[in-house]
Amino acid sequence: MQAQQEVHEEQEDGHYTRIFLLATLLYNLMATQLEIPGSMSLFNDGKGIKVAVSFQPILPPLKPGEKRRKNAKAKVINRIVYIHEEKSLSEFLDIVIDDIDKASNLSFSIANRSGLLDTDSFTLEYTINRSDSKDIPIRYTADYKTLIDEIMTLNRVASSFKLLVTEQKVSSQGSTGVCTNKACLVD
Repeated sequence: MQAQQEVHEEQEDGHYTRIFLLATLLYNLMATQLEIPGSMSLFNDGKGIKVAVSFQPILPPLKPGEKRRKNAKAKVINRIVYIHEEKSLSEFLDIVIDDIDKASNLSFSIANRSGLLDTDSFTLEYTINRSDSKDIPIRYTADYKTLIDEIMTLNRVASSFKLLVTEQKVSSQGSTGVCTNKACLVD
């Protein structure tokens, strides 16, 4: 009876050992950054693609009786952000707008069918470092996808690009669409 109990305990120990080894193997596989959506970025030690954002605001309105120089410009705001290569255009813009602290002034919408980026209050242009892509406007989601695809094909571990956000005077006409947070979806 005691011999049967010892054999049974040895079988249980072997079973638990196999489960432990399997769990350890699975953990190690996941730790080696399998390409699973939502995983660490392939760029800049997992932080993402480096984006040097330059925001050119408009000058504040003048007080009554004040004058401004002919070529006056507001001070440029420069920031560094990192984005994951799987982020959508709206997620990317939310990150950029939040980082430059202009969420109340800058709004955008993206059309569902055409992918048109509707920005009444700002324009976007990018320049990819060490490439021939310079001052390329982003007007559609396809333009943003082209940007990310080009960075992916460059296959540099320390990939980055410059983004110029230029604030514009807001027209009095509004957009027709459903808005949530900063992004709006327009038909």
